[in-house]
Amino acid sequence: SNADVLIAGDVAYLIETIPDLVATVCKFLSHNHNHSDRSINSMHHHQSNDDNGDGDRNNERVAIFATTYRNKKTFTLFENELEKRNIVCVYHSIESLPNIFPCYFNQPRMDIRFCTMRMKKSANDV
Repeated sequence: SNADVLIAGDVAYLIETIPDLVATVCKFLSHNHNHSDRSINSMHHHQSNDDNGDGDRNNERVAIFATTYRNKKTFTLFENELEKRNIVCVYHSIESLPNIFPCYFNQPRMDIRFCTMRMKKSANDV
């Protein structure tokens, strides 16, 4: 695949699906590619060097998940499975993100977990 970004919404909720979900994320993130002419890589080249200390990530794939935190046991398993496969998961605050598509249901926005995932580069990568 030529994709650089995997986007998923509300996919981490059934314990029995977590191992396959993480295996899929790992397969996607592990796939190496060198497409220097690709538009997403061009965008990365024009960004400033301020990428939170991550170093050069121009040819690195990333997974972006937004999912509802329903069950602590499920999320603990999800995080443990990611760690076993050397995937770094960073949670981001959604407080500052605009609410583009307002939803009319009772799920509080604070229950949403937004994270990015990358393959661990070294033992110091957290």
